[in-house]
Amino acid sequence: MTVGRRVTVRDRYGNAGWWLLGLSLFLLFVFAQLPASWILARFAPQQRVLSDIQGNLWQGQARFKLGQSASTPLTGMLNWKLQPWRLLWLEGAWRCRVETGVTRLNGIAAVGRKRWQLRDWQGRVDSSTLAAATPLQWPASQIQVQSVSLRRRADSGFDEVSGQLAWTGGPLGYPFQGRIEQANLPPLTGRLSGDQDGKRLQLALTNPARERMGDFYWSTDQFIEARLPQRLMLTVRGYQGQAGLDTDVITTRMPLAALGQNP
Repeated sequence: MTVGRRVTVRDRYGNAGWWLLGLSLFLLFVFAQLPASWILARFAPQQRVLSDIQGNLWQGQARFKLGQSASTPLTGMLNWKLQPWRLLWLEGAWRCRVETGVTRLNGIAAVGRKRWQLRDWQGRVDSSTLAAATPLQWPASQIQVQSVSLRRRADSGFDEVSGQLAWTGGPLGYPFQGRIEQANLPPLTGRLSGDQDGKRLQLALTNPARERMGDFYWSTDQFIEARLPQRLMLTVRGYQGQAGLDTDVITTRMPLAALGQNP
């Protein structure tokens, strides 16, 4: 009799658990049907990035505008579609598509408890998009984005970082001491990785011979750092440095928010 009572109690708790799970999923599906504009107005009333919001959390689109203080802010369209099975893992995940000018990017964006994640982002970034995001004069070539993934945890920083960028190179103009310098860059490959402590993302640039051409870092304190070696600087017209090819001759660090602003 005792064993029978224990089984009955366990079954009752099991049924209650299934009912609770079913109710939670039902409420999540109902929440996903609410207008996305209403949800943003309720939970992010100060946001100025998205406008003309249509649809709901399940599926929709909106216009975006990045770099409000920049002379040429980056504008475009964002489309999303929910992946409902991810709710079983208590995670909101959407298949997203970003379009601005000729730039086209698509992949999965996910948000969970104290974390967000990008998975398998692919596409191309046009020179006009790069010019709006950075104070550089880019050649008419595109950056190919290949299988870029990363996760950011609130407690431990970045992990599960992977992916690659490919660029055909060309003449690049950049501001230096009040004038525009020119560099004629070779084709570059950028590999994305993360530090062991999770504090920084690293984009390591190499040329077709797999020689180091520079490193860029994005830290959890929202700073961007660049380290440019002698090998890269030799592509600059008129440069006559004498350092070793892998020696960093330029190191800069700036807030992420400063990108796109005029120097």
